[in-house]
Amino acid sequence: GDAFGVQANADTGPDAERARSYGAEGIGLARTEHMFLGDRLPIVRRMILASDDQQESLALEELLEQQRGDFEELLAAMDGLPVTIRLLDPPLHEFLPTLDEVIEGETEVDLDEEAKALFRAARDWREENPMLGTRGVRLGILKGGLYKMQARAVAEAALARKEAGGNPMARIMVPLVVTAAELALVRGWIDEELDAVLGADRAGLDIPVGS
Repeated sequence: GDAFGVQANADTGPDAERARSYGAEGIGLARTEHMFLGDRLPIVRRMILASDDQQESLALEELLEQQRGDFEELLAAMDGLPVTIRLLDPPLHEFLPTLDEVIEGETEVDLDEEAKALFRAARDWREENPMLGTRGVRLGILKGGLYKMQARAVAEAALARKEAGGNPMARIMVPLVVTAAELALVRGWIDEELDAVLGADRAGLDIPVGS
């Protein structure tokens, strides 16, 4: 019969290296939401809670640096093989306290303003049906800076790999697209970021964008 290649799901450099050692022919899905947990969670929360554009930009700058490193690792591990990076997909409440934690936390007597804001946001962003609602491309449109930051991080990582003599094959996936208009809007933003970073290099460094 026909031979077919297998691509792996991987979100870290070491996972990608392991997948490659087992014969994976690329990364079919790198889920960026996994990169926003752990010690980065406070930065993500600062972005969600930002009361003005400047606060949001500062949080996004921090995340940009982290994401650039994440993507460089993936592209280095899979040099010469395709790496599909999915922009942030889940609803924002997944990065906030659960409803149980909110209810329990709100009973504390000496809550500081930051905690109050966090619990307010957790209630505001709560979804009736988290599988639908404000997630994927719809979240990307609502929090435009987020997808722009991720696209820039992909472009900067790919450029760094190319300049280091590598052969990066990054691809960007926009999650949960329903309408052509959604994709067109977000693709426009992504194209702007890719152009801004790659400039004249863009022709020699193809980064396809799809859904």
